[in-house]
Amino acid sequence: MCLLALCEFLYEAYAGRRAAALYPSHPGYTGHAPASFRYAGARWNGFAIASLALAMVCWPVSVVFAVLALRQVRETGERGAGLAWASLATTAAFFLFMCVVLVARSGWWAP
Repeated sequence: MCLLALCEFLYEAYAGRRAAALYPSHPGYTGHAPASFRYAGARWNGFAIASLALAMVCWPVSVVFAVLALRQVRETGERGAGLAWASLATTAAFFLFMCVVLVARSGWWAP
């Protein structure tokens, strides 16, 4: 859960810097609304939650759900971008681990 919170925090920080770079003409604009205002009605994106749940079970579906979640989060302002990025990272790590296991078990590299 800490990894998810960290991914969400890093994404929000990146989005804030990007917004501040887009609107530099407003003095004092930081790109962030107060936390009580920003998450007042924001709900979690269902695709982001599903993509994280499917990250190791069915990774192709997880990747598709994560991409859909990132697109919806950007368009609707829902929460869950960090979950989607964590799902993509988990899926990539699991895929690389499975590739290493398959290569190790095949024995083609052994003398």
